[in-house]
Amino acid sequence: MAEPPTTLRLDLELELGAGPIRGTVHDGVRPAQAFADALELVAAFDAVRGQARAADPPPVQLYMFAGSNAVRTAELMLAHKAIEHEVVGVERGAHVTQLPQLGFSGKTVPALRIGECRIQGTRAIARALDVLRPLPRLFPADPVGRVRVEDAERRGEELQNAARRLYHWALEHVAPSPTRQRTSRHHGATDAAVRRDLAELPGRLDEIDGWIAERLLGGDELNAADFQIAPNVAWLACFDDLAPLLAGRPAVAHAIAVTGASGADVPAAFPREWLPSP
Repeated sequence: MAEPPTTLRLDLELELGAGPIRGTVHDGVRPAQAFADALELVAAFDAVRGQARAADPPPVQLYMFAGSNAVRTAELMLAHKAIEHEVVGVERGAHVTQLPQLGFSGKTVPALRIGECRIQGTRAIARALDVLRPLPRLFPADPVGRVRVEDAERRGEELQNAARRLYHWALEHVAPSPTRQRTSRHHGATDAAVRRDLAELPGRLDEIDGWIAERLLGGDELNAADFQIAPNVAWLACFDDLAPLLAGRPAVAHAIAVTGASGADVPAAFPREWLPSP
């Protein structure tokens, strides 16, 4: 019988001037890499703190390509804080080699450079922006409120990954090509994963609707979870297959209010028996 994989969980709480920065690194397959990522994150936040205290604000650059929900999250957070920044376009697909050549440790967008500090991933970027410019806050000062926003933000990132898998599976089956097949495999958009994502989608949307009713989302002051979740719900609203499930939901109205309608269209692609009931 195979031994279960080693699991590493690191709970981080860093005092970085704008309040505590908390995060969790959890990796059941590559614990050594997870530990290295955690150390890199600590160093990055420390560098941002030092630059935030400098007399002159450091230059900020956002590395991105169009059409990424994660990039849209970063754009919304930068706009929310009115942080001037330069947009640097990278080529979709080629970005996996371009970003390491530009000094980033990972291969994903959005990638943010603050002075000499390089940060990737929407959740890390949110925390770095609160250090760089504390107000308006992306996370509440109240510890209990902060934990709730962080949890919703994490769930929003899970939704982002699910939406990405659904999109690439649909695209591969509507207009198949070797490139789309490779991209679909890269994102883990297997039949089993997509069926699971579709089955879980009603519960995810119910959860978001509940947060809106509680004013955790869509409150007087938008937070990191608003910006994490809205682009992904707006994107899901573009799927013809999912229109009955999303129709009339507060989650869709919230998404459009925060990020605007996507304007894209994803034709019907999923087998009828995979689709959840509205």
